[in-house]
Parts: sequence; C-alpha cells; structure tokens
Amino acid sequence: MSLGRVAIAVMLAATACSWPAQAPPAQAPPADFGSAVGIFLMDRDGAGVRELVAGGNPAWSPDGSLLAFAGSDGVGNVDVYVVDAQGGGGVRLTNALGHDSVPTWSPDGDRIAFMSDRDGNDEIYAMNSDGSEQTRLTDTPWSDAHPTWSPDGSRIAFDGGPPGEHDIYLIDPQGGSRNAIVTRPGDQWFPAWSPDGRGIAYGDATDGRIYLGILDPHGSLGLSVTIADGYAPRWSPGQRILFLHGGDLFSVRPTGLHMKRLTTTPEEEGAADWAPGGAVIAFARVAA
Repeated sequence: MSLGRVAIAVMLAATACSWPAQAPPAQAPPADFGSAVGIFLMDRDGAGVRELVAGGNPAWSPDGSLLAFAGSDGVGNVDVYVVDAQGGGGVRLTNALGHDSVPTWSPDGDRIAFMSDRDGNDEIYAMNSDGSEQTRLTDTPWSDAHPTWSPDGSRIAFDGGPPGEHDIYLIDPQGGSRNAIVTRPGDQWFPAWSPDGRGIAYGDATDGRIYLGILDPHGSLGLSVTIADGYAPRWSPGQRILFLHGGDLFSVRPTGLHMKRLTTTPEEEGAADWAPGGAVIAFARVAA
C-alpha cells in the first residue's frame, strides 16, 4: 500500500484502534536515557526477551551487526557507545562532560548523529561511526533533540524549540539552516521516517498521540493523521510502527490497525528500535 493510500486509510480507521488517551508526559519520557538500566533484545512478537548491555537509547547499525546506545560512565556523564549485537563489551565513542544520547546511524553506516548538552543545552551533533570528527549541527538557545536520519541520507529530522513550542525540523547532515515541517500547537517530538522516506511519524506531547504526515515534493509535511495513542514511534523495515504507551511497547500498522502489545512487565520500557531485518527489536528498560 502506498503512503498516500495509507494516509486515507488512517483517516478512516483512526478511531477504531484507539483507547482512552493517556495523560501526556510533562517532559521527555524514558525514550531519552533517563533512568534506563539495561538494553534488551526480543523477537518481533515480544517473545525471547534477553538482556544485552547496560544503557539506553539503542539504535541498530544498517547492517544489523552493531547497536549504538547511551551508557553511563558511573560518575554522572552519559556517552555514546557501540556494542556487538551478539553481546560483549561496549566501545566508547564520545567522552564529553554532560549527556550524549539518542544516537542514530546514517543509512551507509559511516556516521552517527546524536544529541548532546556538552555546550550548555541539547543540540544535534554528528560524528564518524568510529567517534572521530564530532561536529555540532544546530546552535540554538533551546533544546534540539531526537535526531533521525532519512533513508536516503540527505536529511536529519529532529525536534526542537522553546518549551511548549517544540516542532519537527529537517537539517542537512553537514549542518546549516533548518526547515520546520511540523508546527502544530504545543510540543511535537520523536520524528520517525518511513522506510521509503515519504512519511514521518511523530509524537504530540500535548495530546499524547502519534501522528503520521506525508512529505510533499517541496519538502513540507502534509496533513497529519492520528495512528495511535503513544509516543516515541519507530518504523520497522516493513509496514509496522513500534511505539510506547503506558510504559509498554506496542506495534501497529500505519493505518492504525492490527495493533499488538509486545511487553507487559512491572518495569517501564523506554526507547526501542527495530533491527534492519525486522526480526528483532532492541529496547531499553527502566526501573519499576
């Protein structure tokens, strides 16, 4: 199904899959590093849960062999690490005072974008995948967060703006001017590209829902339609979207139909990412 047809189907089905809306979180929830205590892997249906490494914000490399993640050094700093997807010790890529987190790989695997408050407030940075050439891409008086690379590698989507006015932006991977593509009232966050690069799902912190918009030929995000109540969406390699609701992980089709609950635990789940092959999900878990 094309994304244009998906958008129409979503409008027709949006109310069929939703439950009473949860109270929107007042600030970025555990999809940021927060109190994450470990990264786990599970099968796409929620079975076979196993712990991989201590940390949060997992992000798969394009070939599925590595996971980038945010890890604590034990003295108050959080940095970006990579670890083999089969387990083992993590390799530290950043080493700055403060918090470096929410890594995301370029489609060719050569670069990693991330957010960092090393210069006083959260900004978007990028570096080579070995940690070299760390470069700041944004420079604003407010928080810029949750970067994610477009499937063709030409743009990075992120959220930013003053409190209560967070919007979704696009920026060139080398930096430069930013282009606002979502300017709804309130806070929008956690953009997630569709595999074909034509659509972006994102969370609305004001009403606690996930929306899907379609990019037009001029680079603007068209009419956004509701697909679920939740936040922190992430697309699978196929036609499913992973998201958080009420501390658990769910997946749903872009039409808003065929929702599946993947976790039911006393702990709270955090940020998650689908492996390139679509068979495995990496996710963070935080303390109960």
